[in-house]
Amino acid sequence: MLYGLFRALGTLTRLVVSSGLLRALPAVGQTRRGGRRHSGAGSGLLEELLGLTDSRLSAAAVTAAAETGRAILERPGVRASLEGAVLRLLGVRGEQLEASASVRERVSRIACILQERGGAVTRLAIDGLPGSGKSTLARALAERLGLEWTSLDHQNMNVAQDFASRRTVYEHHRLLRTQDVDVFEAIVYVNEAVEICKARVVQRARVEARSALITEVLDYDKLSRVGKLAFDVCAGQTIPISGGTVLLKIRPAGGFRAAESIARRLCAAGHAAEAMSKEEMLLLLADGKPASGLMAYFMPGAFRQEVLQGLLAGLRKRRE
Repeated sequence: MLYGLFRALGTLTRLVVSSGLLRALPAVGQTRRGGRRHSGAGSGLLEELLGLTDSRLSAAAVTAAAETGRAILERPGVRASLEGAVLRLLGVRGEQLEASASVRERVSRIACILQERGGAVTRLAIDGLPGSGKSTLARALAERLGLEWTSLDHQNMNVAQDFASRRTVYEHHRLLRTQDVDVFEAIVYVNEAVEICKARVVQRARVEARSALITEVLDYDKLSRVGKLAFDVCAGQTIPISGGTVLLKIRPAGGFRAAESIARRLCAAGHAAEAMSKEEMLLLLADGKPASGLMAYFMPGAFRQEVLQGLLAGLRKRRE
């Protein structure tokens, strides 16, 4: 047990050291020499941690782990995920949230626009942040148009997907940024506010017995920026639905031509984009650095403050 605690404390220490937080902290445990404060070899936070005896280290480790865990549990996404996990262990089946009147209004508006533009819709793509309501919209729209609904949540979006199934509404939060969208007659981006999306994920975790950890570890702002950019680079008129919360584009005669648009923008910005994936090019445009995959949106210091809080609590316990 103590070995596990020592390893946990060591991991927490490495996380904080790598984050650069220790460099920003004032020295602790300083002594006085000649009436002046002196920072000796054992004065820093890291030096104090490494200088603990076994008995003191075990007590500090327990306190640090407990305080870190308590602080992390205060995060809404973490707490909601635990509540969802308990419901699953108890065998409670969560009830999916029903489409609201606003969703039905959006569906009706989109369906009318598609009908007015003529031509049968056989494939439609819906993108948006987790919690934006894209799945609910996709299901309701598929039902209204007499299409099938397919979620790509369990697919590898880093590779080209097979959209051979006709008469289908496809949805995923990285669909537009990773896939060739010219196969679709229309694309939809749910442009919901970040904080609203996070709140919905937390609510859904509690109601539908799901996880909400993504709200704590994913950079929703970056996800939103790149997703909106992936929609904007597509050719065609942007048709706002519900005051711009939902954006619709119908494929022009020449196609969406997303790759051409991205290449032009990169060239104008002075970037070369040879051998890059679509998502890499979009992230280069959005953030100035090419990257791809879901890891490109993870925040490595998501729990940095909680880890530091736990380490400081361990040091206080050591001094008692």
